[in-house]
Amino acid sequence: MLENRVQFGLAPMEGVTDWPARLWFGQTSAPEFMWTPFLRVTDTFPGRELPRFWCPELARGVLPAAKSGVIPQLMVTNADDFARVAEQVLTTGGHEWVDLNCGCPSPVVVGGRAGSALLQHPEELGEMLRAVTGRLGPGRVSVKVRTGFAAASEFPAILDVLGELPLRQVAVHGRTRPDRYLGRARYDLVEMAARRLDGIPVIGSGDICDFATAEVARQQTPGVSKWIIGRGALRNPWIFEELRSGNPVTIPLETILGAIECFAWLHELYWNDGERLVRLWGDGVFEASAGLDPDRWRRLLDQVAVRGAVPGRRACSRTKMIWNYFRRFCYPCIFSINRKIHSR
Repeated sequence: MLENRVQFGLAPMEGVTDWPARLWFGQTSAPEFMWTPFLRVTDTFPGRELPRFWCPELARGVLPAAKSGVIPQLMVTNADDFARVAEQVLTTGGHEWVDLNCGCPSPVVVGGRAGSALLQHPEELGEMLRAVTGRLGPGRVSVKVRTGFAAASEFPAILDVLGELPLRQVAVHGRTRPDRYLGRARYDLVEMAARRLDGIPVIGSGDICDFATAEVARQQTPGVSKWIIGRGALRNPWIFEELRSGNPVTIPLETILGAIECFAWLHELYWNDGERLVRLWGDGVFEASAGLDPDRWRRLLDQVAVRGAVPGRRACSRTKMIWNYFRRFCYPCIFSINRKIHSR
């Protein structure tokens, strides 16, 4: 177990951390909190109602509370759109604050003046956040940022602006927009944020993929008590259990196969029978984690799979993405076995 208790959550990943994936990560190793992928907000979307399956966890009192706290994230270009949709989120009673995406480096997103493009002019970002926090109230908004739009030399100016605002928390990915996901995350800049944002909790992000790398992050950022993990969780979906226990996990092959098949079926239901998935959740099917136990995964599979059917192409495509991360980065031996089987 890590000294000086550090909490670990699942980072927001577009096209990855949708609702069925969050249910699945709750089954593998139950991160202590999770982000939704961003909801792209415009002046016309969403309308009077939030998308049904974007964040069902918000329906507190209607459905069971999620075992991991879920942070809803919005992507916008202006204060009015953020405040309008954030008010919809907050009135559900399912969460106390809403996160603003200021970190996505995608050229399409940046070209639309959203995501990390908001870091390009810190003073304008500050004006936007002042308007939003003035409307929603203190502690009702958090932000996720990178260390700069063009270069890390911009980061102090970004922190100066954020430090003047009544934010709930600030998540810092220790890379700039041009870095995307290459190179090493700058833990010194994550720690700088923790020191300079007095009274605002800072969450670190970048390069944690096992207990050893988590310990490096902890040692270099003593002011940070929470971290989020993205690609490291795709490489090893049981990483959160490893970090809690302080011991590397040994995953039975039967567990891996059951978990991967469950991932496919959760997405099949999500896209083609979402109401059934809601009912299963309401019935408490996902209340206890399956963890490393192959029998629990088999029982879960019996609940979510449709007899005599197979997941469709879309669900299989999403599952292949997870499997490719898993086998190539964390389990090369499994990749080798798989290749031999398919070459016969």
